[in-house]
Amino acid sequence: KINYIEEKKPLGTAGSLYHLKKNENQTVLVSNCDIISDADYGDIIDYHRSNKALATMVVRRYENRNPYGVISTKGNRFLAYDEKPFSQENINAGIYVFESKVFKFLKKDKYFDMTELFIYLEKKKKKVIVYPIYENWQDFGQKNK
Repeated sequence: KINYIEEKKPLGTAGSLYHLKKNENQTVLVSNCDIISDADYGDIIDYHRSNKALATMVVRRYENRNPYGVISTKGNRFLAYDEKPFSQENINAGIYVFESKVFKFLKKDKYFDMTELFIYLEKKKKKVIVYPIYENWQDFGQKNK
């Protein structure tokens, strides 16, 4: 079953979830509309539940390779050389799982972004976890570079 929430004014990526407040004792999966993924949503929900989390953010490994040799210095002194360094980071994949208790933290018609919600829940010492995906994933909100 798919439900849609239509905003009268922009409420950010999490603000409109306030309208799910009446759905008590439910697990809710939220996905950004510009995300396409081969991730197993059932497995994501099972992981969330088995970890007894209040909120789960799906993350994807992002790899960045610098095409240049990087020089470390202190003032004008040469310290080190790193040829075309490579880094990996977890990025927000735009897919989330929540227990409906989360929605009580939101206010009616108040702008609230998903990042703010996760930071808020973490500050309140709520169980917030991540679920890494390795499957195909595409954010169609970003232009290919």
